[in-house]
Amino acid sequence: VFGLGVAFRTKDGAWTVGGEWTRVGYSSITRNLNPVIFAAGKIRLSDGDEFHLGAEHVFVRSNPVLALRIGAWWDPAHSVGSGPAADFFEQIIFRNGDSEVHWSAGVGVVFKKLQLDLGADFSKTADIASLSLVYRF
Repeated sequence: VFGLGVAFRTKDGAWTVGGEWTRVGYSSITRNLNPVIFAAGKIRLSDGDEFHLGAEHVFVRSNPVLALRIGAWWDPAHSVGSGPAADFFEQIIFRNGDSEVHWSAGVGVVFKKLQLDLGADFSKTADIASLSLVYRF
């Protein structure tokens, strides 16, 4: 994986807007899978480009500090796909995927020694939530 990103933060620190391009070498995953199937080139996993955009607003004067986040990202088709030489059963098992847009949202709260972050990612194929708790001592 490699990428390039840029972010802009307002002088007061309340707003941050950023974007990122990431090149993901999905094809390298096949090196650790069944070498007979993948060496023959019957099943492939293509590399892809992801594009991320996001914004965060931090209520810097609130106590505790509150942050609201929103974003979107492009997830390229990178599921295991069957090539033209694959037989009927391999085409059923290793179906090609579609590219899709993911939408994300989150909230963070920072107390004196504790930080709590909740985020969610929504797409056509899956919805994912993540919770993070950090204690500083």
